[in-house]
Amino acid sequence: MDIEWVKVSGKGSVYSYTIIWQVIGNSPLYNLEIPFAVGLIELDEGPRMYARIIGCEVTDVKVGMKVEVDFKDLTSEISIPVFRPVKE
Repeated sequence: MDIEWVKVSGKGSVYSYTIIWQVIGNSPLYNLEIPFAVGLIELDEGPRMYARIIGCEVTDVKVGMKVEVDFKDLTSEISIPVFRPVKE
């Protein structure tokens, strides 16, 4: 297993996505942000990753939309990658 970390540009496009309209369960923080979009993002370098899509209305998210990475702070020690539409 020859695995290594590789730095990427943080740019890509929406390969697929879903919109979460209702959360059921024990996640009150997500319930505050309904609705939200989760996308399968294809990075320009090839790999794909799941992440939230922010910075636009969920109904504006489209397959092929160009996005770039940003980071959302969950706590002072934990940040997660999210993606925003690229402003052209």
